[in-house]
Amino acid sequence: MPTNISTFELEPDSFPDPLKLFIAVSSSFRALWIPPGTSNNSSNSYNSSKALVGIGIAQFFSPENLDEIQTLPSHTILLGSIPFQAPSDKQLPKWENFKTGRLILPEILVIYEAIVDGGDADYKKGTVILQVAKSDHQSMDEVLFSELKDFVGQDSEKQNQTTGLLNIDEGTNVAPTFDNGKQKAAPIDFPQLKENDIQAAISKIQKGQRLKLSNRNNSPKKAQKKTQTKKNLAKVVLANCQQFQTSDSTTAERLLEKLNKKYPSCARFAFAYAGNTCEKNDVGEKNGAHKKHLENEEIFFGATPELLIKMDNSRFETSALAGTIPSGDSSDSSDTIADTKKTQEAQEEKGEKSGESGVNLNPDFNKSAIQTFLQDEKERSEHRFVVDQLVETLTSLGAELEPISPIPEIRELPNILHLQTEITGQINRHILECVVELAPTSAVAGIPTEKALAFINKTEQFNRGGYSGAVGWCTPTGNGEFFTALRSALFVKNEQASICELFFFAGAGIVADSKSKEELEEIELKMNAIKGLL
Repeated sequence: MPTNISTFELEPDSFPDPLKLFIAVSSSFRALWIPPGTSNNSSNSYNSSKALVGIGIAQFFSPENLDEIQTLPSHTILLGSIPFQAPSDKQLPKWENFKTGRLILPEILVIYEAIVDGGDADYKKGTVILQVAKSDHQSMDEVLFSELKDFVGQDSEKQNQTTGLLNIDEGTNVAPTFDNGKQKAAPIDFPQLKENDIQAAISKIQKGQRLKLSNRNNSPKKAQKKTQTKKNLAKVVLANCQQFQTSDSTTAERLLEKLNKKYPSCARFAFAYAGNTCEKNDVGEKNGAHKKHLENEEIFFGATPELLIKMDNSRFETSALAGTIPSGDSSDSSDTIADTKKTQEAQEEKGEKSGESGVNLNPDFNKSAIQTFLQDEKERSEHRFVVDQLVETLTSLGAELEPISPIPEIRELPNILHLQTEITGQINRHILECVVELAPTSAVAGIPTEKALAFINKTEQFNRGGYSGAVGWCTPTGNGEFFTALRSALFVKNEQASICELFFFAGAGIVADSKSKEELEEIELKMNAIKGLL
């Protein structure tokens, strides 16, 4: 364990912005966390100005081992990626460094405290804090000028690289040809989710509903009826994975740059491991370790809209995000949130009659389609499952909830709209206790969780790994923020074999009123959030 964890305040002008620093770094481990931005046309109450870049590994921690974490200095920040569930026996992706939930104390953590001006986070005008955790007794000068200076020194060259079209070949049916003329076998074409898989889920849920009604009408024992109802599958989230190959070893970084620009109100993240570090506990960077990732590296990255939980001195925020339709907007404009309640109030002031579905997005959107979305029983049912599960779990942990709006808001992203309900309150728990209990939510698994996971494992032909798990950061005192890892991809780099593999993920919630074809279309729509950037 590190003998010393120190923090130092530095001049922000001497550092590139968080994304550029992450790209410039060469290390056996590097991590990026950029919180959702705020904007003047956004009603989202979520607010954070802390961005993080982690370099190297001083120590691993298990999310369940709070006693050890709480012995660290209170100002310490840990970064982590916690998988969707325990590893399955599926062949791909392998997720070598993401099989178990791990929080990482970086050897060097650059903490950007931004100044938010006009909705944009300006890291140059804020504060930069350096958290240094070293197992030896190097002086601060040695750390800064022998290690960090080298990292930053690489930045100017990489900043000048252009982000052109990526050289991508889809990994099905054909063997891709690389720039160097070599050919490799096409990736394994593992079975894709099909309409009959979704129909099987719909049928199982509908059968459970019929059984529930039958028990309600015929069984004289109320306790037995309640038990039977809880056993029935009510919702399951099924996902697809698509695999590609490329010869471009900078694919992940280029996609991350595009995601950062296109999804400013999402949490942008990346966790990159060079080599297999699963078995290591204390990992001091040694000679040559900084260049390992150039040969072999796994990078899990994305831009996710779904807040799992944020905590600040016992106050928490979480968000139910479920229910989806296409927005009809193909532009690359920044995403916004339309607040249904505020729109209703504005309509009432103008003398307009506003029902439950009253909402007013920008003129490019069809108001009738938005109202239909808010009144759609299938979408509202899917959304209610998530709200109810979050409320039930948080209440069981002793949370005191503030009033929750019965009317969802509209969360607007490029090409897609979601129903969203914010949940806030007070809770006397460490954030990791909440993460362990909340994840996986019904937004990414289903109801009841155990039944949904069993159906997922039987139906999906790939390892979810970090996808739909939790990503974020925390302090020993219990503060922090975690998001559900959606709109994400896994990039596996192996330059010695001239192969780089790219895996995209997306899913959809299946309920009794779902239509199999529409759910498959929704999955492809979500997957295009990243895949479309190619």
